[in-house]
Amino acid sequence: MPSETVSECPYKGTTSGYYSAIVDGTVRPDVAWTYDFPTRQVLPIAGLVAFYQEKVNISADGVVVPTPPPRHER
Repeated sequence: MPSETVSECPYKGTTSGYYSAIVDGTVRPDVAWTYDFPTRQVLPIAGLVAFYQEKVNISADGVVVPTPPPRHER
């Protein structure tokens, strides 16, 4: 479901939208986002959806992609 979140990246531009997911009745906020109009340098990502690998389980061709270790605050 669409979220109100918007972010900016100096390389990709401003996001077009963030999306939350409902899993077992619980809202998981901002697990995915998209850039419909990215900067010229990264136009191939236009319209694609990206996911926080730390927030979802991802598999490619039936193979589970390992979740990276948590980032530590500095």
